[in-house]
Amino acid sequence: MGRTGSNPSAGSSELSIYKQHRPSTSRRPAVRLAVIPVSSAASAPHRVDEHADLRLVDEPELGALSDPAARATRLDARMLAILASGPAHGETLDAAFRRKEHELGAVFARLSVAESRALHRRLSVPAQDDLVAARFGQLIVERRGRLLAFLADARRREAIAKFARG
Repeated sequence: MGRTGSNPSAGSSELSIYKQHRPSTSRRPAVRLAVIPVSSAASAPHRVDEHADLRLVDEPELGALSDPAARATRLDARMLAILASGPAHGETLDAAFRRKEHELGAVFARLSVAESRALHRRLSVPAQDDLVAARFGQLIVERRGRLLAFLADARRREAIAKFARG
């Protein structure tokens, strides 16, 4: 695997970029969006209406949520917000898509092994009515491949983390 970024002395693999969230270099404030649940969201949390009401909220981290449906809805909203974001003022398209990849990787890094497996399956074999999978499918093949490989590697990362803790 090649190195990512412009710092050749970093020596980190492509997957290590997702271990910590890199703050955006843009001047935009960090804003969190959440989908306001509708009646269909409870029965099918993987379906998020493209025209859902997105509002600014002070949301807890995904790990703090115990309700799986709420976690799935917030995950979908966060992924849609990242995938729909445009380049910041003065940001090149290449930098914008690299930023999206890093932000998605940071979100994926917080998922449990079971959630990573389910999301990997969902993004690898997308349903026709799955907006998140459709937007994810618009990324170039290389970015999709790296992100899907990162999701598939969740079990190994968890085992390494447990070993490191003792």
